[in-house]
Amino acid sequence: MNKERCRGSRNKLIESFRQRQIFKKRNSYIQIISVNILVQSQIIKDNQVKTMNEDFLRYKTRFITLTLLLGYAFMHVKLTGVYFKVTLDKLANFSAPITFGQRLLIPLFAHVISYFTPLDLDKIYFLIEWMFISLFYFALLKLMQYEFTLRQSQLLSWLFLLLLPLMTVINYRFTTGGPATFFFYYDSPSLFFLTLGFLFCLRSNWLYFLPLLFVATINRESSLLLILFIPALHWNHLHAVYKQIILSLAVYVLARSLVLIFLHDASGTLLEWYFKSSNDTHFKVNFQWLLNEQHIFLFIFCFAGIPFFWFAFYDYIPLLFRPLRYVALFYFIVLLLIGNFPEVRIFSEIVLMLYLPVCIALKSWINDRMPVSSEVKTSMLYYIDRYFVLATLVLITAVHHSLNQWVIWLSRF
Repeated sequence: MNKERCRGSRNKLIESFRQRQIFKKRNSYIQIISVNILVQSQIIKDNQVKTMNEDFLRYKTRFITLTLLLGYAFMHVKLTGVYFKVTLDKLANFSAPITFGQRLLIPLFAHVISYFTPLDLDKIYFLIEWMFISLFYFALLKLMQYEFTLRQSQLLSWLFLLLLPLMTVINYRFTTGGPATFFFYYDSPSLFFLTLGFLFCLRSNWLYFLPLLFVATINRESSLLLILFIPALHWNHLHAVYKQIILSLAVYVLARSLVLIFLHDASGTLLEWYFKSSNDTHFKVNFQWLLNEQHIFLFIFCFAGIPFFWFAFYDYIPLLFRPLRYVALFYFIVLLLIGNFPEVRIFSEIVLMLYLPVCIALKSWINDRMPVSSEVKTSMLYYIDRYFVLATLVLITAVHHSLNQWVIWLSRF
């Protein structure tokens, strides 16, 4: 009996111990599950907060973009004047002198919009300006993504919008008695077409490049730069793009012919060689403004400093983009002949074509990368290629008095 009692009590103890162990395990499972639930709920809360912060930041960046675009369009229209030969009503009626009236695209837009809306012409041109500066921003954003991430590209595109007023709004004409710089309706569209054409040329998207070239030529004849981009960006395999060059020239000639046929009765000349109908050529007046009046020191800001960074960080610029300096040199010489340098908005296209290569060079320099190597540096061709642009500008400056006679002779044709 005692043995049975001992066995019974022992079994009860064992059973009680087992039940306590089971209870402890259940409690531990419950604790683990509770901790997991708390951790998961905290993770969900953190993710929700993170998502809310990301959404809030996204809204803030969009607000920055919208504010910059709207603010620039307002500033570009509001803080500039209208040239008396190119008033908005003359443009909409296609009665402006052909020198300016040959830029037909925006007047065509304004002419069509005025038929369907009761808005005044100044409001119509403002809306067109806002539309094209917005298109330019998104095209520049895509172009910068050729090398940079989306966020980096967005930041660099914002920076360009902030630099743009240095060329298009600040009144450098004050040095010659001008009350304000002029607003020309085709400047922002030109930047958009040049940026998108640059991108298409880099990607060899010729199916889109050629129609873009046609529309850009209707906007302004400086679209010739788009054609020059082809050999400049594909210089190492020109044999593969010669057909595109020929087709582009044909498209350019076709567009220019249609413009001239449409304006066959317009007054004025296609090119203005002389400053304000005087006996002094633009070439002479431009050098006088630069050298005699020491305004060459303003050139740092006329170009938003971009060519100076090109000069300083040339060795970090990828070989693909280096021939663009010849396109910039060609356009600068053209502007020297027929442009008005105090109207520094004419340099905005030069700044734009150099912007991506300079940003890439600065990125390499900041990240302590090695300079981009090229051909053997003992070669004479290397030094000619490296210093050709600088030598050309110095030579033109040194003999500009003699060259002015050739400009006068050239203006007769």
